[in-house]
Amino acid sequence: VMPGTCRKMAEGLGLKQDSPLVTDLYGNGTWGKLEAGTRLQKIDALFPRVDTKKKKSTAKQKSNKKNKEKKGKNKQEPEKIEGVISFDQFQKVELRVAEIIAAEPVKKSDRLLKLTVKAPEERVIVAGIAEYYSPEDLPGMLVLIVANLQPVKLMGVESQGMVLAAKMEEDGKTRLVLSTVSAPVPPGAGVA
Repeated sequence: VMPGTCRKMAEGLGLKQDSPLVTDLYGNGTWGKLEAGTRLQKIDALFPRVDTKKKKSTAKQKSNKKNKEKKGKNKQEPEKIEGVISFDQFQKVELRVAEIIAAEPVKKSDRLLKLTVKAPEERVIVAGIAEYYSPEDLPGMLVLIVANLQPVKLMGVESQGMVLAAKMEEDGKTRLVLSTVSAPVPPGAGVA
């Protein structure tokens, strides 16, 4: 349906918009309804001819402009992802929701916190987040962890997993933000 075009055609035939020939589309499917001697009106072309040469040059200009904009926006190359793993390898990683039930500084370390988490079993995870979080603020927080990571000793404390955090640049400094869930979830719930 092209209402604007239909209106122009009706004007060209000298018909008013409220004419039954215009308003009653279904009843006018036959020829010979216009009165004899009706003069056609001069109207602009319904479908003007497209100048393909002009269109091609305009398209090239738009394309060049878009390419320049893209180049300007992409001055910083995206980081290349190294160590790509297969989907089968990823399926072996067990991500879970864990509730932090206690947090304390690791002795002789400015960066590490010892987190006792429930996922649903209780375990200890050592995380390098002391610069960004105080131990008092963490209990009760639901975080995402890698539950099946091989245990490792850090500063004499065995860590039985890894807390996931987003790494971002802010005012020229690196900052870690713990990965959490947006709604209450029971500790130990799997992450899909």
